[in-house]
Amino acid sequence: MGPFDIVVTGGAGFIGSHLVERLAQRGRVLVLDDLSTGSEQNLSAALASGNAEIEVGDVCDVPWLERALSRASRGATLFHLATRNLRRGLADPEETRRVNAAGTRHLARAWSGRSGRFVHVSTSEVFGSSDAALDETSAPRPLTVYGESKLEGEQAVAAARDAGEIDAVIVRPFNAYGARAHVEHDKGELIPRFLVRASRGEPLPVFGDGSQTRTFTFVSDTVEGIVRASEHATTNRGVWLIAGDEELSVREVAEQVGEVVGRAVTLQHLEPRPGDLRRQCADASLTHRTLQWEPRVRFREGLARTWDALRAQAEGARVLDVNWRPA
Repeated sequence: MGPFDIVVTGGAGFIGSHLVERLAQRGRVLVLDDLSTGSEQNLSAALASGNAEIEVGDVCDVPWLERALSRASRGATLFHLATRNLRRGLADPEETRRVNAAGTRHLARAWSGRSGRFVHVSTSEVFGSSDAALDETSAPRPLTVYGESKLEGEQAVAAARDAGEIDAVIVRPFNAYGARAHVEHDKGELIPRFLVRASRGEPLPVFGDGSQTRTFTFVSDTVEGIVRASEHATTNRGVWLIAGDEELSVREVAEQVGEVVGRAVTLQHLEPRPGDLRRQCADASLTHRTLQWEPRVRFREGLARTWDALRAQAEGARVLDVNWRPA
């Protein structure tokens, strides 16, 4: 078989596996993943289609990375989602810097000289907390090692782009949720953790008072935004915000979770998490206008879809009260 048209690092993870499913409908996709967070099961449909293949390895292993990328055509598009998450950043900051910052530098260097686009999937966490709505011109002020390391990755990609080494765009998704979102251990995210705990009649662990807010975007909309950004000419210095307009507090999320699972919920207030953001509200109007992209799934509908996907694994899932403290 010939070379691959598309490469996705971190393609076995939550957002990555949804992106691979979408991209496998239009070309051959090579997934690079170390399976520390994602799983081949997430890719079952894409792998079964015959249009996707996975290689297991570490983006910081330069010889392995270069061998893997040699299987892609020179005009292939690369989507970079390999990362260590926020909770891992609190427990193991050096490993998080190694993957998110150094790994991205290795990847940008290995991609140098190709005609295909480099799509760097960053995070809204690079902004830190803000009382004002955040847009593409807002200054990044990360409050965690995770946010800091993702910003370092962005800077490495931007430097390679400005030097003419790669054609790159950067996307900053805001709080994606949906099927395959992580539930257990330090991978567990707010919405799936709440859904599982509520379904079992357990209190929902809230760090601090629960008034902190986020802008949530359903995963299919997140993927569509990433794809639209990959196809658009590089403008706005190649930075796009992937976000809807639904800003909700943790307490409001808890209330809607209870309604979706059909149980009254109680909150278990715990010590604040280090670096937790008080408010994140997106103004992605430039992305909406320029990329002709608007989120289609409202929060309540997306929450119900997420619960439908999680329901089967809820009983046996190991959901920690505190999922960010070092083991």
